[in-house]
Amino acid sequence: MTRTERLDKLKTKLLDRRKELRVKITGDLGSTDPNQQGDEGDAATYNASSDLNTRLASMESDELRQIELALNKFRDGRYGICEMSGKSIPIARLEALPFTRLSVECQRVQEESSHADHGYNADWEFAVTQESRFQERDLTISDLRMED
Repeated sequence: MTRTERLDKLKTKLLDRRKELRVKITGDLGSTDPNQQGDEGDAATYNASSDLNTRLASMESDELRQIELALNKFRDGRYGICEMSGKSIPIARLEALPFTRLSVECQRVQEESSHADHGYNADWEFAVTQESRFQERDLTISDLRMED
C-alpha cells in the first residue's frame, strides 16, 4: 500500500473519530439529576461522576481540536509534515497517533525543552535524602504549642 493510500485511510479514520467525538460532546454528559432526592452518599456519587464527566469532556474536546487541526492540514496539503523540522513524519507514527504534529525526534526535543523551562529537571537523589529526614514520629502536646 502506498503512502498516499495509507494517508487516505488516516483521513477517513480522523473523520470517523471527529464524528464520534462530536456526538459524545454534544450529547448528555450525565444521566443523573443533581436535584434528585437522596442522601449524602448519592450527592457525593453525583459530584464524583460529574467531575469525571467534566474531565473526560475536556480531554475529548482537546482531541477534537487536534483532529480539526489535522483535517485542516489535509485540506492545505500539509498533513504528515513535521511542524518543527519540515520533514515527512513516518507513516507508522501517523498511524499510531493520526493527529500528531511532530516527528518523534522533534517531539522529544520539545518535551525536553518544555521540562527545562518549567524546572522539571529534579534532583531525585536530593529529594529522597530530604524525604528520609522527615520520618514519621509521634507528636506530643509540647510539639503543638505555639511559642509566646
